[in-house]
Amino acid sequence: GNLQESRHMCFNPYGFVHAFKDYEGNPTDPRVQHDVKEFFDLFCQRLEDSAGERSKNLLMNTFGGILEQQIIIEEAKDRYKDEPFYALSLDIKGKQNITEALEMYVQGEQLTGKNQYKSDELGRKVDALKRVVIKRLPNLLILHLKRLEFDFGEMKKVKVNDFCSFEENLDMRKFTKEYLDRQMQKEGKEGKSEEESKRPAGYYEYVLHGLLIHTGSADTGHYYSYIKEREPQKAGEPRWLEFD
Repeated sequence: GNLQESRHMCFNPYGFVHAFKDYEGNPTDPRVQHDVKEFFDLFCQRLEDSAGERSKNLLMNTFGGILEQQIIIEEAKDRYKDEPFYALSLDIKGKQNITEALEMYVQGEQLTGKNQYKSDELGRKVDALKRVVIKRLPNLLILHLKRLEFDFGEMKKVKVNDFCSFEENLDMRKFTKEYLDRQMQKEGKEGKSEEESKRPAGYYEYVLHGLLIHTGSADTGHYYSYIKEREPQKAGEPRWLEFD
């Protein structure tokens, strides 16, 4: 917005860097490489906390969605817990594309054997499925691809450089609560589905508008972005603008 409404060719973030405080209340150190997901979540929360009543929940209403943590038990009542989110963090190591990463995200974990779930209702451990599903999709969806992991052999952070492809259009229907609950009912399991979703098809569909890219290693480097212009200045396809 600063560049669009002015003749400036670049934006100096000096004021923001020194005004924005980290979790300990210290000014941001531009020489230190931060985790982009942690920084973004903190940034959104700080803006929400400082917003007045008229702007309350503005960012959550724009970027925010709701996850549902599920413990699905055949012998007892299932357990559900809502969790708001600003961005979805996806493991991409060994994944060919975004769809595979999203499928793994909602696949869940079977709690069996020594890893059984302790049911307060039954007073004993039982087999269960633990998973997370998307209960409400955001208006603007942000996907965070996990490019950093901790190597316990080397005892240090390393960057994941695995190739992961993505399309310009993304259908999120298969990763939502209503879809996955219906699939469990078809399999004869105990997942409790909501009523048939009355949301229009467009609710699940997203079109790519921006990319944030990291160059460098796990310890050094910087981020740059490509943003698709909303209103093309010339006839034809909108341009992708680089911000570095």
